[in-house]
Amino acid sequence: MARGIGSSSRANIGRPRQWFLVGLSLICGACSTTHDQITGSAADGTAPGHLVVEDTSGTATAKPAGDVLSNGATFDATAGLATVKYRPVIKASHPGVAPRIIDPRKPLQCVPYARMVSGIQIFGDAYTWWRRAAGKYKRSQSPEVGSVMVVRSLRSLRRGHVAVVTRVLNKREIVVDHANWLNKERIHLGTPVIDVSAKNDWSAVRVWYTPGNRYGANVYPVRGFIHAEKSKLFKTVANANIRRGPSSGTDRIATLPRATQLEVLEKVDGAPWYRIAHRGRELGFVYAPLVKPAS
Repeated sequence: MARGIGSSSRANIGRPRQWFLVGLSLICGACSTTHDQITGSAADGTAPGHLVVEDTSGTATAKPAGDVLSNGATFDATAGLATVKYRPVIKASHPGVAPRIIDPRKPLQCVPYARMVSGIQIFGDAYTWWRRAAGKYKRSQSPEVGSVMVVRSLRSLRRGHVAVVTRVLNKREIVVDHANWLNKERIHLGTPVIDVSAKNDWSAVRVWYTPGNRYGANVYPVRGFIHAEKSKLFKTVANANIRRGPSSGTDRIATLPRATQLEVLEKVDGAPWYRIAHRGRELGFVYAPLVKPAS
């Protein structure tokens, strides 16, 4: 039975119908098998507008969040997860998203498929793509249409995996096309992917399981996204402070020594600042006069 999320009261929440929390895809941090998956469809990444709940008979129903989180309970990203029994079922409802699986004439691996669809000319096992893209293609932790998501190597996914982003639904959900998922050598089109990282940095995801019409229970670690745009390599001309925002008044995140190589992701409109990445991770902002093109 679902307990009050963010509330110490247990006796009067959910007792009449004994609802189990099943869905809303927004703030499920690093969820373990002892916690419920909380997901949602609010585009701004804040509290959910509705929950998909499942009663004791197994019937799933969309309920207003206010009805489920009643009697003074509030949606709380930190307190909620520890108080709800785990039910690894997440529902997705986005117009135009129709996951499907195609059997190609010949078995197809994820690497040649991603290369063909994205146009990003990288070769080698999927998990090596992140390293191989350095200095050649722009890399970031933000998905864009046409970018390639790189999944790290795992015991169950020894060569890693790559998938091409075809839609960005909101801050936490994207749609990808990919091949050879789960080692079936087939093409998976329109596959939703949800970011389940605590910081919404796309470092951990769950992937839609099309045969079961739900998100899979496994969490996969992600290196980031490779973009078709060529990398813009710069280097520092002096010790350079990296700021949280495009202003010297924001917090200093790090200081890069002179002659440090970095990637410029974009120039801030109307201000002499660059948003940069270092060693494959988006880092922050640097004052433009402190860097110059590496070549």
